[in-house]
Amino acid sequence: MKNQIDSFFLQEKNKIYDKYQRKVILNDSQNLLVVAAAGSGKTKTIIGKIEYLIDILKYQEKDILVLSFTNETVNNLKEKVSYNVDILTFHKLALRIIRNQNKHFGISNDNLLKYIVDEFFLSYLFIPYQNLILSYFKASSINEIIINGKLDLFKLHIISFIKKIKSNNYSLEKIKKVIKKIIDDSDKIFIILALKIYSIYEEELKSCRRIDFDDMIIYAKNIVRKNRFKRRYKYIIIDEYQDISKIRFDLIKEIINKTNAKLMCVGDDYQSIYGFSGSNLSLFIDFKKYFSNYQRIDIKNTYRNSYQLINIAKKFILRNPYQLRKSIYAKFLLRHPVVLVYYTDLIKTYQNVLDYLYLEDKKDIMVLARYNKDLDKIKKEDSIKYLTVHKSKGLEADNVILLNMSDSYLGFPSKIKEIDCLRMFDNFHEDIPYAEERRLFYVALTRCREKIYILVPKKNPSMFIKEIKRYCVELIIEK
Repeated sequence: MKNQIDSFFLQEKNKIYDKYQRKVILNDSQNLLVVAAAGSGKTKTIIGKIEYLIDILKYQEKDILVLSFTNETVNNLKEKVSYNVDILTFHKLALRIIRNQNKHFGISNDNLLKYIVDEFFLSYLFIPYQNLILSYFKASSINEIIINGKLDLFKLHIISFIKKIKSNNYSLEKIKKVIKKIIDDSDKIFIILALKIYSIYEEELKSCRRIDFDDMIIYAKNIVRKNRFKRRYKYIIIDEYQDISKIRFDLIKEIINKTNAKLMCVGDDYQSIYGFSGSNLSLFIDFKKYFSNYQRIDIKNTYRNSYQLINIAKKFILRNPYQLRKSIYAKFLLRHPVVLVYYTDLIKTYQNVLDYLYLEDKKDIMVLARYNKDLDKIKKEDSIKYLTVHKSKGLEADNVILLNMSDSYLGFPSKIKEIDCLRMFDNFHEDIPYAEERRLFYVALTRCREKIYILVPKKNPSMFIKEIKRYCVELIIEK
């Protein structure tokens, strides 16, 4: 066996693995949590694991299931894996399980929920609730709420809340019990409206004989529980595990209960940024609570960021008490990786930074913002990647420009108030304000291979900017 392992790592394509990646590839635990730093070669390690399982441990291709969260990440893995293993999104897995039972439903995407929310606020159904809405916003007229854009944000919160309810499979009975304990009047109003819209949405799905993506996963879990899914996976790999929701977790747990498959979960709790759509960070942080027979391995080398940038980013993220402590090692030094550029005119300052980078022949540039509205102000038909920070996860560029780090309602951190579904129903909470916004800023910081240029308004700089200046001023340039 030792000769086979030595031979495996002597192959040209496998010489590139560092000692932490090799440790993951060789590990044969029943349940393995791989904590992967940003830019640490997570995808490469997953590919090495698949090849090791087949080449050395003699798993068959049909024995292995690899799961990720988006079609983009799935397609990226498919392009790089040389074996014909199942690489699927959770929804594609659920659909396969359901179709295997010859059950056929219409599948509804998120557009139906958005349509129903919009219709509710346009239709007669809204009329009995107008006084509640005015009370919630402390406004004198509906027009006042519409004109300043608050109603549109309110709709997004309702959609997010309903997604959280569904992705955690909360029953209406449980929700009603919780409502009785709520003291804050605005929270009560929000939930009354959200549940009314939720019931309309569920009725619409039922009348159209449709299920949505969350229903699909719940339905698939029930099929597996009843022993009606015959595919006998022996090894399951979950990519981006920090984004797991309760219903996705329950589906995988049910498959493992029926097959005794081994499990490897790969992710980074520092980059958990999808709480608004139902991801549950406790499933990552408290891994040992859900899988008693487990090991944790950290992939500690980052091949993207400088030592100094990692120092800034790590000090910043660990202000969140509910994050795993871990060592991250960088391979190169860069004295001032963060450049704070203060502005009174965002567009003019952005162009100045861009001109400077082009003058320095630095053309691999990514422009990021907390919201699309900021990107829309400066977008052109050039080769630059313009992305929200959420969309940038997993990507990188030599240099990054981050727009509008302001201390405002739609700044960074965003000050939009959301009802914390998990806090209300499962006693899961983080003890610091803007915990997920903090992780989102960590993602933005760690996209660059060289420098990040952060555009900050002179009059109202973000609290995050003030914070990194306090802790890491010697590593930051201000212009």
